[in-house]
Amino acid sequence: MVGEQNPWHTRRIADLFSVKKSNTLSRDKLNYEQGACKDVHYGDVLVKYGCVLDLASSDVPYITNNDDVTGEYLCDGDVVFADTAEDLSVGKACEIAGASERKAVAGLHTIVLRPQPGLFASGFLGYYVNSRHFHETMIPFAHGTKVTSISSNDLLSLVIPIPPRPEQEAIAKTLDDIDSLIESLEILIAKKRDLREGLAQELLTGARRLPGFDGPWHQVNLQDALELCTETIPVSDIDETTYVGTENMLKDKGGVVSFDKHVTYANVREYLPGDILFSNIRPYLKKIWFADRSGGCSNDVLVLRSVDANLYDSHYCYLVLSRDDFFAFVTNNSSGTKMPRGDKEAIKTYQMAIPKDIGEQRAIAQVLADLDNEIQETERKLDKYKQVKQGMMRELLTGRIRLAQE
Repeated sequence: MVGEQNPWHTRRIADLFSVKKSNTLSRDKLNYEQGACKDVHYGDVLVKYGCVLDLASSDVPYITNNDDVTGEYLCDGDVVFADTAEDLSVGKACEIAGASERKAVAGLHTIVLRPQPGLFASGFLGYYVNSRHFHETMIPFAHGTKVTSISSNDLLSLVIPIPPRPEQEAIAKTLDDIDSLIESLEILIAKKRDLREGLAQELLTGARRLPGFDGPWHQVNLQDALELCTETIPVSDIDETTYVGTENMLKDKGGVVSFDKHVTYANVREYLPGDILFSNIRPYLKKIWFADRSGGCSNDVLVLRSVDANLYDSHYCYLVLSRDDFFAFVTNNSSGTKMPRGDKEAIKTYQMAIPKDIGEQRAIAQVLADLDNEIQETERKLDKYKQVKQGMMRELLTGRIRLAQE
């Protein structure tokens, strides 16, 4: 940080950039195996690519037929915008890197802006055009209802800052450093999840035994270990933190969030701490939760409870039902098309592998719980650094905080 520095200047994008031609190739014209030229597709810009896109990345597909290659080859420093989206993510962009080693063009629903040579440090534009400040100046120009779009003329009418080149380099380096940290945490989380899933597969099937346990296992129907609870409580006994409906259960075993709507029922199904709640609507979404409180839920949420805590550990049973095998079983025994619903009688017959020793059940549950806690702690750290990055972008890319120039 420094005191007095050279001022930032702003110029219209039209005065500094030229528009380059892209193509209109659809996704079925691309592949991830081989080709002479890569294609930067707008859908990937919207959801996959970061602020700076290295064309050496395996996430950038090839154009399958060389005769389909149209548009101008991308250069380092080009900025590729997604000009269409189904929401206000329209205008998401990435700066191109690695173009000297990979031929690539921009594809369907993209706008390519090429800056004048030497004006911007590598990476600065990628971070700036993805800042909230820039996005907020661009959104008023977006048009459309069901699909939102922005034109090249709209982009050219906007203004962009030109900090001193050394400061641009310092900003890009600072943000790239925290991006590298975020990426390393994402890789670590993915590795831990893979480890956890592999270990769960072995421990919950008896393929691997924990030290000190060698007793028998048995296969039981779900209804032998868990009962479907149907007791109800008045809606006055719950609030937004204790009501669980299919709407506020998160997919892919993500748990639950607060319910922000009005509960229209007079009574709701009761659940207690240690119960297993499973959304029986669209079971392929894998909505399941191990309750850590008392509350009420909708009739579309099944409440499963251990029939005997001395024989069947509820946390262990939750882990068994969190496996993909269970969701596939319920999905295969569902009826309905738009909103398929699991067959309760079939669910009761689902086969569960369970150690006869309750101690082994609890030990397995604890091992996996410890891994889950470790993953969650790393995810919290990742969220923290993402928030730090947003704050840094807000301050550095508006000039509120200035970095030292060498």
